[in-house]
Amino acid sequence: AQKSVRASGILVVDGWALDLGRREAADAVRIALSGKAGMFQIEARQKTRADVAVVLRRPDLEGSGFDAEASPRDVPPGEYRMLISMEFPTGWKVCDPRRTVSIVTPSTARHP
Repeated sequence: AQKSVRASGILVVDGWALDLGRREAADAVRIALSGKAGMFQIEARQKTRADVAVVLRRPDLEGSGFDAEASPRDVPPGEYRMLISMEFPTGWKVCDPRRTVSIVTPSTARHP
């Protein structure tokens, strides 16, 4: 799936970050945008996700949620692959949600 964000807008990413094998929540999360112009990282904030705790029947995983906001003005226009980096006590893991983000300016926006 692809999302287009105008350079004057806000990019918002949210979700949950778990090591499913160990069933533990990530200690920290970063969103990475990787494209021809380089790699840009966005620090995420922890967020409560009661739904995850209920579905997995693990109340201790309620803090597995995250959200991140960034101004696309800090990222040059272009196509970016989104990756989610998660920190665990054993080290960092990277998740590829198979999402792309297009940062567009009025001159690069496509109109139907």
